[in-house]
Amino acid sequence: MPVVALALGPTAGLGAARVVASHYSIMVKGLSQLFAAGPAVVEAIGEASDKESLGGSVIHTRNGVVDEEVASEAEAFARARRFLSYLPSHVGQHAPRTACADPVDRRDPALVDLVPREAKQVYSMRRLLGMVFDEGSVFEMGRMWGRALITAFARLDGRVVAVMASDPSFLGGSWEARSSERRSASSSWPTSSACRWSTWSTIPAS
Repeated sequence: MPVVALALGPTAGLGAARVVASHYSIMVKGLSQLFAAGPAVVEAIGEASDKESLGGSVIHTRNGVVDEEVASEAEAFARARRFLSYLPSHVGQHAPRTACADPVDRRDPALVDLVPREAKQVYSMRRLLGMVFDEGSVFEMGRMWGRALITAFARLDGRVVAVMASDPSFLGGSWEARSSERRSASSSWPTSSACRWSTWSTIPAS
């Protein structure tokens, strides 16, 4: 069962553990902090700190603990709703197919020259994904951690797919240790009938 966690203020102890253990987690910049114990406990062992420096969103969205950093509570709820929109309501269902206004036979001429022939030149994988999938349907998660790997949900003709793609603009798209950890964390996605390419993969979610 997918678990979504929103840290909407200072969160410590068991509450913090639940955020970390969730499948998709969100913090609000400047409002949320996450720690095993708060500043008072840290000061008791001789180190002065405040909530933000101890466990603010800038820390935890860049060390792999939390997936998303947003600007407001309203945005946090909107992101959570969008994440859930790519998933079925229960295990007996397929992921929901949505109405698609993007023509299935659309062709983007820019794709022809997007990937350079010169192997040492980089290109925008995010731009490529936006051109290939249904317009506006790419939903990326955990962008600040394991940055050489893009993980996302997207739609093709309204059908949900999971996406893993190398980002050539960061470390040449090499999957370093952090990217490998992201790949391991997403290994629970269904892998049957997977369509794979050298630089990106889609996994049908329905």
